[in-house]
Amino acid sequence: MPVRFPRLIATIAAVLTLAAACGDDTADTETGTNAPTTTTTVAIDPTTNPASRTLTGDITIGGSFELSHIPESSRVVVRVEDISLQDVASVVLSERVYENVANLPLTYEAEWTPLDDSGPDISVSVSIYEGDELVFISDTVHPVADGAQTVDVEVISTVLDDAPAEGAEAVAAAVIGSSEEDAVAAIAAADLTSRVVERDGEAFAITMDFRTERVNLTILDGVVTYADVG
Repeated sequence: MPVRFPRLIATIAAVLTLAAACGDDTADTETGTNAPTTTTTVAIDPTTNPASRTLTGDITIGGSFELSHIPESSRVVVRVEDISLQDVASVVLSERVYENVANLPLTYEAEWTPLDDSGPDISVSVSIYEGDELVFISDTVHPVADGAQTVDVEVISTVLDDAPAEGAEAVAAAVIGSSEEDAVAAIAAADLTSRVVERDGEAFAITMDFRTERVNLTILDGVVTYADVG
């Protein structure tokens, strides 16, 4: 299957470079499913910059607040970063790690403190690991506006070789040329889901998660002109 998310390559490389920070000796440990078990924060001298801030939000797959299962015992890493400088690595201002997470959405909370020379562009990123394998990542910038206390973060799967559900590709091919109504009915009859991603030349904003049981439809004048699985 071709790579669906061209920005993942560079993003994944940057995240893997920082992955070793998860084992930092400064970590505090707790236990519990979907509960924080490790918190690592970049050391800031409070006498030089006491402006500690708290950021919270929901981590979802593609923006969906439906219960989504992720690999058991996943490790969720939340970072607040200064991304102001171009063409250089971002500066990690805070990092929080949640162990033993099995479901999303997950509400995170991160305390962070800007450095004296922090730039104006602050963002929050999320990486999810199964063991040492990166399985979900936030592939877009989620900016933290000045004074913001809540930022939701969407993640997408990095697993690009999932095979479509049995028969899904055949169903997608078969509905091309059908009316939208007939195509939706045929997809549902095959125990698959469907969504319209483009209608009469207008492309809709969609979540970027890849689902093996979902058929994406392009509609022109009420007729399916293209369909694929994802």
